[in-house]
Amino acid sequence: MTNEQEIAALAEDIADTECPELPVSPERIAEQECITWSYSDYGDAFDGLLACRQGQFHIFCNTARGNTRGSPRGRFTFAHELGHYFIDDHRLTLTSGKTRPHLSIAEWQSDLLVERQADQFAANLLMPQSRFVARSDQGVLGLRTILDLCETFQVSVTASAVRYLHSCPVPCAIAMWAPDGTQRWAWPSQGAHSVGLHKVSDRLESGAADFATSRALLREVPGDVPYFENVTTASAWFPFVNSGSRTDMLMVEQAVRLGGYGVLTLLLQRVEA
Repeated sequence: MTNEQEIAALAEDIADTECPELPVSPERIAEQECITWSYSDYGDAFDGLLACRQGQFHIFCNTARGNTRGSPRGRFTFAHELGHYFIDDHRLTLTSGKTRPHLSIAEWQSDLLVERQADQFAANLLMPQSRFVARSDQGVLGLRTILDLCETFQVSVTASAVRYLHSCPVPCAIAMWAPDGTQRWAWPSQGAHSVGLHKVSDRLESGAADFATSRALLREVPGDVPYFENVTTASAWFPFVNSGSRTDMLMVEQAVRLGGYGVLTLLLQRVEA
């Protein structure tokens, strides 16, 4: 199975069947499949691991990388490993012996297709599309709603933001920054691509100390809300957009610090109230 829509539909169907009430419990789903699990310190080698021995599946969650039981990161890692189990191609290659157990790095930090597919499964399992969209539509655009969704679905800010990217009604993009300001990854939405915003710059502009992202990276303390915000333009963030051009739209930049993991930036088209 390689079709994104098929993976999303599979995950949502499992969530709706096994966990009609929120939050979705990946451990309950594992129990139904007779999958055992353990949480322990396994060093820095992986976030999670799905192993199969004599037909019995076991999930390992690595607490050394923050995957503690019940935490947003731990829940996502557990759901990611369930993805390797429920996606037929992943499970069959594991049980056939054609591949070794997946040493997973979860939450969109891997370039491997099987890992991205398991991430997609995890996102749709923990945040089923219909329930996620229904709740996101009730809030204001931006990080405030993303943070509210974190509480509702008990997921990380990163997981909620990536999910939000696919349902946001205006052009938007997200970017993840390491604590030293190095960009780890960035993704524009389909809406952003449709208006010519194809790639987020991987460098903060010089003299951009007042930008929300810069302030978050400098560990400043936000005010009334737990994130920084300012008005910017598409040309400040997207290469090949000329200042003053038709596509140089006004955008809102919002940035939140994720503890020691760095900073997440949300860019979205400014909508006049």
